[in-house]
Amino acid sequence: MQTELKPRAPRAGATTGSPDDRVAVVTGGATGIGLTTVRPAAAEPSGGTIRRGPSPRTVLAVAALGGAVAYIDATIVNIAFPDIARSFPGTSLSALSWVLNAYNMAAGGPVPPVLGHYPELHGCDLVAYDAAPGALEGWAAALDPAGSHLIREAEFGADIARMARRLAGISVGIVLSGGGARAFAHIGVLQELTAAGARIDRVAGVSMGAVIGALFAMGHDADEIDAICFEEWVRRRPLSDFAVPRHSLIRGDRFRSMLDRTFGTTLIEELPRSFMCGSTELRSGRLEIARYGPLWEAVGFSINLPVIGPPQVRGRQMFIDGSLVDNLPVKALADMGEGPVIAVDVKAAFERSKNGQAAVRAPGAQTPRPPSLGETLTRVLLLGSENTAEAARRHADLLIKPRAEGVGLLEFHQLDTAREAGRAAAREALERAPAGLIA
Repeated sequence: MQTELKPRAPRAGATTGSPDDRVAVVTGGATGIGLTTVRPAAAEPSGGTIRRGPSPRTVLAVAALGGAVAYIDATIVNIAFPDIARSFPGTSLSALSWVLNAYNMAAGGPVPPVLGHYPELHGCDLVAYDAAPGALEGWAAALDPAGSHLIREAEFGADIARMARRLAGISVGIVLSGGGARAFAHIGVLQELTAAGARIDRVAGVSMGAVIGALFAMGHDADEIDAICFEEWVRRRPLSDFAVPRHSLIRGDRFRSMLDRTFGTTLIEELPRSFMCGSTELRSGRLEIARYGPLWEAVGFSINLPVIGPPQVRGRQMFIDGSLVDNLPVKALADMGEGPVIAVDVKAAFERSKNGQAAVRAPGAQTPRPPSLGETLTRVLLLGSENTAEAARRHADLLIKPRAEGVGLLEFHQLDTAREAGRAAAREALERAPAGLIA
């Protein structure tokens, strides 16, 4: 099958121009860092102005840095391109060569002040080569990149191929909704999709979907995610440190410890897979999408259900659960223009009959028990969430809707039941999956 590669459209507000004026290569380590930017040659000044030549030390430094850049470029051409070509059979290397234009390549280290003199780099793609944890701190905030890509030495070929798919606009993304304990169904969905050969390069989520999505973006497989969730949400019970209600029902100490153990100091821009998650800014009521920064903070904001937990404060902003505004942020991922999107919606819904009306209780049937306080509270809060079915219809290429029957929103001990519901829903959805989603 011939694959047609199309450059993605520039992000709104990004600087446009030829590829050559948007390439920055950053090299360095613990002792120093250098920045080289390739730009069009400037016109000679008029009036016969004489400019002082560079010092020998400057020439030597630039030559050394140029050698490092040449080595990186040679490595990309001689190693990366053949691997990329195998990922896109039938496509010539010349057709693939554009995907490495308009990038920033970083080995990590402090952000050099000179970066502020290159506004044309804002909105480029940030590429980190074998960066140590925390080495990219500040880089994404300074560049506001369209996307971040981690290239690990041990996974060089696979990571370059993933970056190529994203830049070519043919990478698969997945959006995981909130839904409390029912969101454990996402584990089963990911298990079946990866087993079927789906190469998922991008992940987005809100609330509990952000937790599962972040673990997947870190590189954990379904069994590892299951083990982590069992340890943290079933055994340790992070929502059980109850307090006298003033700001919330829990103190939040166990919740914060859970985030520290699960995500540590990892930054979003240092994840193997692209990741974003949404939280609600309480003052404005807007959905805020986190694309870079501390992973624990972004996920913690996204899953912070009001009343149960206290609002999280950053500066003059206060953040609560993202599902209250949009429980399935498909549009945020689709707008990146990096390829098809799978949406997984486990949002709780009251039982309805086939004609869309509330289900009618049969004569003599037992009166259903009222839901728990937490269940009622969560359902009420989600009533104002954006219409997930409409969002999926407009922006998703495949919709998966697990039915975790009998799993309450706060019944985290039913992890196995929810996971199996996700597996069943994914297997059914794979039968109607469009071509191109599965390798």
